[in-house]
Amino acid sequence: MRLNFIRPAIRVIALLTTIFITACSQKVDGTSLEAFQASFKQMTAKMSAEKAAEFDKDLTTIMSVKNFTIGDLRGYVNGMTADDVHKAATTLSAVAKAERISQLKTEIAKLEQQEAKADSQKAEVAKFRITVNDIKGQWKFDPEGYERPENQSVNLSLTLQNKSPYTIAEFGYDLTSTIDGRENSPDPWSYKLDNPLASGQTVTLLITDKGRGENDMNGSISGRVTKSVIEAIKANPKSALSAKIKLTSITVADGTRLDAEPARQDFVLKNFKRELAELTGATPAG
Repeated sequence: MRLNFIRPAIRVIALLTTIFITACSQKVDGTSLEAFQASFKQMTAKMSAEKAAEFDKDLTTIMSVKNFTIGDLRGYVNGMTADDVHKAATTLSAVAKAERISQLKTEIAKLEQQEAKADSQKAEVAKFRITVNDIKGQWKFDPEGYERPENQSVNLSLTLQNKSPYTIAEFGYDLTSTIDGRENSPDPWSYKLDNPLASGQTVTLLITDKGRGENDMNGSISGRVTKSVIEAIKANPKSALSAKIKLTSITVADGTRLDAEPARQDFVLKNFKRELAELTGATPAG
């Protein structure tokens, strides 16, 4: 009775082994799309659900890593067994991972260098100081009934202190004017110095914008600022005027421009570091 029980069990094991070997040894037919689909179906039909899922994932990995079309994939895996496909996918994944890690390290080093340069540039630009002394507007009534440009002007007095190591030829700024307690939006502008300001020098600068009519206010300050000031003192000659400046850039004598807020890529750098940590299993830095 015992032998009668063992023999059927041995036959079942042998049958399963044969099916497994057949499934593993059957090869992909990539000679045509129809043949490829048919061979895939035949091979996965004899696999366990886990093995079939792995086989499908391996094919997808190869296609993704190699950036293949379906036609490219068919030619690449033609004649391969499921084990061959798995080995190829594993090898390609490992190579792609190593290449990506190397690429990330290079990009991170490059971005860190750029960030350090941006920090240094910002610190150097901050050494150039601009102080607003006052802003004044003038408008005179024209008895002939129309406005004469020479009767309109705006004067902005600034003190420049160059503690940077550069000779400054031009500077950019955002000028915010306040009229009777109402602060206007910042007006971006730039000013080219008649005489470049050497390192260590301080100078008081009077920027005069003589009006040329409401449709031609493009003077040395800003048309929008000039117009708002002139309109205010037309309405009230005793309007309270003030201004503040935010430095946005300096241009040195050789034409090099340095920004007060250089473009940064902190977000990109952070994402690269996170991806590298995921690939290497390390703790993200920074």
